[in-house]
Amino acid sequence: MKLEFLFNITIEACEKLRVWDEIFSKIFYLGKRSFFLLAERCKSDLGPSDSFGLFLCSNDRFSEVIIVDFMFAVKKKPEMNFLNLHGMVASFKKNEGFGTDRLICMLWNNFTANDSPHFIDGVLHLKTKLSFIN
Repeated sequence: MKLEFLFNITIEACEKLRVWDEIFSKIFYLGKRSFFLLAERCKSDLGPSDSFGLFLCSNDRFSEVIIVDFMFAVKKKPEMNFLNLHGMVASFKKNEGFGTDRLICMLWNNFTANDSPHFIDGVLHLKTKLSFIN
């Protein structure tokens, strides 16, 4: 079973983010399991730039472990294509999340600037592809 989920965030919402603030997607389903995406502004250990993090989270009450293969992609100018930036296979128990706190690493002011390659018409376009392994 496979699924693609699109998550769009406005530049205004990103501009308002402080470190560790979060933006949540709507809940979506793969089979009977529910998931959502969590985007956040993360503090970088590597220097003065913060980073944009993205996590796939499950808020199910099921106790059985499921294994999910997923990939995060971001649409970027000038190509206007989705570029795969982070993927992994994760074992989800109930109420867990997996992803990266460094999906997009750059100075935050550059990331949210009007000429940023990540925002198209003021919108950050994210895509998650996921499928069950077991």
